Amino acid sequence: METTIEEEEMCAKMLYQGTANFTLIPKSQNALVDHQGNKKAVVETIQYTYPLKLLVPKFGSTNNCVWVYIISFGGGLVEGDKLQCNVEIGAECASVITTQSSTKVFICPNGLITEQCLVARVRSGALLAILPDPVVCFKNAAYKQSQVIHLSKDSSLILLDWCSSGRMANGEIWDFTSFKSSNSVFIDNKLVFKDCLLLDATKIVTTKEALRQYNILATCVIIGTSTIEQCQHLLHVFGKRQALGEKLDENVLLAISELEYILGNEKIPGVVIKLATTNTLQAVEQVGKILQHFYDRLGGNPFEGKY
Repeated sequence: METTIEEEEMCAKMLYQGTANFTLIPKSQNALVDHQGNKKAVVETIQYTYPLKLLVPKFGSTNNCVWVYIISFGGGLVEGDKLQCNVEIGAECASVITTQSSTKVFICPNGLITEQCLVARVRSGALLAILPDPVVCFKNAAYKQSQVIHLSKDSSLILLDWCSSGRMANGEIWDFTSFKSSNSVFIDNKLVFKDCLLLDATKIVTTKEALRQYNILATCVIIGTSTIEQCQHLLHVFGKRQALGEKLDENVLLAISELEYILGNEKIPGVVIKLATTNTLQAVEQVGKILQHFYDRLGGNPFEGKY
C-alpha cells in the first residue's frame, strides 16, 4: 500500500513543545546568481520557541548559499522533548541546515521518548543540504526522529543522517534504550525514497552484539537534477569492484546504490550511501570524500575544524 503525504507528516500534527519555522526566498525576481548557480536570497520567516533556536550567520558561506544552524538550549534534548522544524527553500535558492555540534539525547529514566521532526519543501531549481553533526544518545535514552522532504522535479537534496554509539569515552557503547530515524523524500508529491533505521535490543541479540566494533552508522541520500555529475562520480569511486587480492578495511564499511526515477519523460538521478565505521574520525573522513564536490556550491564545509 502506497504511503500518503498525510501519513508521512502525521508527526506534524502532534503537540510539540518546541517549534521552528524557516523560509528562504529569492531577494528579487532578477536576483543575482553566483558562479555556482545560487540566487541571492533573503530570509522571509524565522521563528522558534524554546528549547529550539535558529541561527543564520551573515557570513556563513562564501557564496549565496544560506547556512542555518539548529540549536537546542541546554546543549541537548531531554526526556519527553517533542520538537518540530519546518523549512521552505525558495526557487533557485540554496541552503545548508546544520548544527554547531552533535545532537545529544539525555537519559530517559521514565520511559518517555524524545522526538524530533523536520518537514522541508524545496522549490523549483533550489538545493537543500541537511548536514547535521551525528546524534549521540546517552545511556538509557530513547530517541525518534523523522525527516520528510518535498522536492520539485528540478530541485535537489543532500541529506546526511548519522548517529554514534553514545559517549564512547565514558564506555557507553550502544547502551541507549532505542533509536529510530526515518527519511522520506517526495518529488512532485510522489514518494520516491523511504528509509528507516531502528536500533532496539531484542531477546536474541543486543544492539552492541549486533554491531560488533562499529560505533558510527550513517546514511547519505543525494537526489536531484543538479547532482548528476557528482552522483556519477560517486558511483565510479565507491561503486567499483574490489581488486583481486586487495585487503578489505574491516574498520570502514561503505556501500552505494544508484537511485533513478522517471517523472514524465525526465530522469531524476540520485544515490544512497550506507556507512559504518569504528570511530568518528573515520566517518568524518568518508563523509568528506562523499561531499567534497558539493562544497563549492554550498559555500564551504560545515564539518571543517570540528573533528
